[in-house]
This record gives sequence, structure tokens and C-alpha cells, in this order.
Amino acid sequence: MKFATEMDEVEEFLWTNKYPVHVGNDKGKKANFRRKCWAFVMQDECLKFVHKPNRRYMTEVRFLRVIKDRQYQLDIVLASHRGADDSDEAVALGGHVGRDKVIDRIMQRFLWRNVTSDVVETIKTCLRCQKASTVFRKVDPKQHSIPIKPQNMYS
Repeated sequence: MKFATEMDEVEEFLWTNKYPVHVGNDKGKKANFRRKCWAFVMQDECLKFVHKPNRRYMTEVRFLRVIKDRQYQLDIVLASHRGADDSDEAVALGGHVGRDKVIDRIMQRFLWRNVTSDVVETIKTCLRCQKASTVFRKVDPKQHSIPIKPQNMYS
């Protein structure tokens, strides 16, 4: 099932308390669907995922906004990677910082399926990142001379 469809069903359930048609009257399916919905809340008329803290690293609960629109997901990835504007300040803050930092930035505020693959594909198409990456640089092998045996040119 598509991510947007699943999240639409969760959002509908949180608003109306009505189960989707495919769940039917089966108690087990209803319980599974409710269990899936526990991690989500409606806040400011947006569906948000409740990210509970890890005792060791985080102290507060975060609410991650669920992004269902594909174009908006790609816009978020581009803004996180390049900066939100064409100004020098925005580019400096966005700054082509690399895959892991972009993923971390996005995952602190938003949620959708396959964030990592979207970021990887975006960075693959970024010319600036490809030029700066050490992964794609070719290193010339060490050159060494080959000894030539002295011999007559004519026999």
C-alpha cells in the first residue's frame, strides 16, 4: 500500500474514529490498525508522528510532520541540501553538507518513507557535490621506469 494512502487512512481515523473499509469487522484487524495509529496525532490540522525520546540522547518528545505529497518531499530534500533560497546566506546554511547531515536535518522535523533514497538520488544529481566528492576522483598510479637491457640495435 502506498505511503500517502496509509497516512490518509490514519488521518481519517484520527479525525472521525471510523475504520477504513479494508479493515472490516474483524477484531484483530481493527486492533492492528489502532496500534498503527497510536504513534500519530493531529496537531495544527496536520498529521504528526510522535517520536518518543531515547533515554540516552534525547529528553523531549518530538512531533514529526508527515509529508504525503511527493513534490513537497523533493522540495524539502532540495532545500535541506542546497539551502532554502538562492542567496549566499541560504546556500551557506544549506551548504551541500553531505548525505548523512541532510538526512539528519530532515528526520528531525519530517517523516515519510524512503527519505534516505530520496536524499541519495538528489545528491547523485548535484554537480557541485560530485565535483567535490573524493569518491569520484581518480588517482594516477605511481609511475616507475622499466629497466632496458643494453643491446645492439642491429644484429
